Amino acid sequence: MGRKFYRTCEDLKRELGATEALEIINYLEPKLEERQQQLIQIIRIKNYAEIARYAHKTKGSIHYYGTHTLSNLLDKLINVEYNSELINDDFIDLINAEFNFILHYWRNCKNR
Repeated sequence: MGRKFYRTCEDLKRELGATEALEIINYLEPKLEERQQQLIQIIRIKNYAEIARYAHKTKGSIHYYGTHTLSNLLDKLINVEYNSELINDDFIDLINAEFNFILHYWRNCKNR
């Protein structure tokens, strides 16, 4: 089963038109990269209150342009204080992979 986006490339182009959709994607791409880098950095420090805060902030900012999978991973981080053993290299790899998948999807959308 493929990953499900809240809003697809086609949705964005249909709602906004091709030109405005491209502008949004060009705006989002560096923001997503920044969120990914900052979130991973915070996770590695293992400051659980900060992880939860930043995961919540990230979830709000990627809601329409992310995947349900990333949203679920962020939900786990929001509640990390109650499940601190969750933070390990495998979990970090999952988050990185999901961000990379999303970035790849939106980059391909620009080229359609």
